[in-house]
Amino acid sequence: MVTCHCCGSENIDRPTQGRFDCNICGLENYNADLNGAKNILYRSLDYLAGDGAVVNQPLTKASIAKQDYDTGKVLGNSFLTREAS
Repeated sequence: MVTCHCCGSENIDRPTQGRFDCNICGLENYNADLNGAKNILYRSLDYLAGDGAVVNQPLTKASIAKQDYDTGKVLGNSFLTREAS
């Protein structure tokens, strides 16, 4: 399934293997590999934040209770935010 990293739409065009266009949010001529990498990143962060999973840290009552992550703070890089560049 190919989705747009900005809006999550599956209404996309792939004019070439390396190019990605979204018909919903207007993202055009975007690098398809970068779009896929961002989708994987966001799904991983959603999994970690949603399930309370933590990397290299034991699962405790405190870590389960604290599941409200600010992905902007976690990413800390405007290059990786969901907004179109």
